Amino acid sequence: MLGLRLELVAVHRDGHEIPVEVTITAVPMAGPPMFTGYLRDVTAQRAAEAERERLDRRLQQSERMDSLGQLAGGIAHDFNNLLAVILNYASLLQRDLPAEARPGQDVAAILTAVDRAAALTGQLLTFSSSQPAHPVVVDINAVVGSVVELLHRTLPANIRLVTHLDPSARQVVTDPTRLEQIVMNLAINARDAMPDGGVLTVETANDDVDDLITSGQRSLAPGRYLRLAVSDTGVGMDRHISDHAFEPFFTTKPRGQGTGLGLATVYGIVRQMGGDASIYSEPGHGTTIRLHLPAANGVSLDADTTEEPLSQPAGGGECILLVEDEDLLRTSLVRVLEEAGYTVSPAGSAEEALALVAGDQLHVDLLITDVMLPGMSGPALAQQLRDQGEGMAVLFASGYTQNTLDVDLGAAGSTYGLIEKPFRLDALLFRVSQVLGEARPRDSAPEPG
Repeated sequence: MLGLRLELVAVHRDGHEIPVEVTITAVPMAGPPMFTGYLRDVTAQRAAEAERERLDRRLQQSERMDSLGQLAGGIAHDFNNLLAVILNYASLLQRDLPAEARPGQDVAAILTAVDRAAALTGQLLTFSSSQPAHPVVVDINAVVGSVVELLHRTLPANIRLVTHLDPSARQVVTDPTRLEQIVMNLAINARDAMPDGGVLTVETANDDVDDLITSGQRSLAPGRYLRLAVSDTGVGMDRHISDHAFEPFFTTKPRGQGTGLGLATVYGIVRQMGGDASIYSEPGHGTTIRLHLPAANGVSLDADTTEEPLSQPAGGGECILLVEDEDLLRTSLVRVLEEAGYTVSPAGSAEEALALVAGDQLHVDLLITDVMLPGMSGPALAQQLRDQGEGMAVLFASGYTQNTLDVDLGAAGSTYGLIEKPFRLDALLFRVSQVLGEARPRDSAPEPG
């Protein structure tokens, strides 16, 4: 016992218990043995240790979510390529079959299934923060209000819906449909946590995050935020479950009653916006999910409401350099584009495309390339071809990031577009015609004399 440091519980003079550290040492002196004891209040030290453990768990969770996001994004990217192949060939079959005949109806069913699979991969890409969005300045109270109207009609009678919306709530920049998806997913999650009824509360408020707060919210940069919180009085979660709640396919629901993508989708959307998501929950005492979304800060964006027509514009022999590393998809795209009247030079990689241009001395009117290619990315290929003097338009075909396109191609000054995988044939042919049309006036202008 002598010389050791022991942690005990002491009673403060005001009556509450406190953790103390006790050290007892012998005092060398003549006569009966004497000892000295030191008591030190370690409340602040224990609180600091608990906070450090909390931050370490949060960092580990953030790193795990980033790894899962990369995995989910890679799987969704490859699966999108396979869906594109199925979609292309099924569309070709549908074009040649009478819609009222049984084979035509079977193909229509295939296309419906592909659409549902594409929606699933879209959720995975959203979780991985890789899904392109169409951001505008959004009044979050208006979005919450519209969702609440729907919830009032769909929630069970034993669940009471309460809202506390700050009238001065800041605007955010995001795709409004995604914000609706966030609120709806959180509300459904709260509903499922209250099988016997309860109270579902939706709140909005402004929040300013400074460096001190950021030390506890490691993934948030200092700045102005809008806080959205959705709470329930349901069954709650222990820490093991809450630590995994945002992971894709993690669910506590019985088999067949949930995909495990609801909260994962919320997490992906929020992280792509530059925000953060956190959960506070205790078993038997409900759950609160808080989202911090960056404020718009005066940004003004216009929504893109242009709808693509279903017509299939015909080509006029323009040369298309098609770069796609998935063999089946590349083959189907070559067939579609050639049947539409274009001249197609296919390549399975960026290096093969560069060799093709150098060897055949092609004059490329349009480069169609996936963003993610082995070796060299699609944007890097486009940049290199333009550096070599190719005055071409570019169409990126991908389920991946819009941000990469903006950063890498903005300085190159090329005419480019994006089509999201998987895409229908009419959408592809429309985008090809549109991008070529945007580039043609510059390419065909006479040289200055």
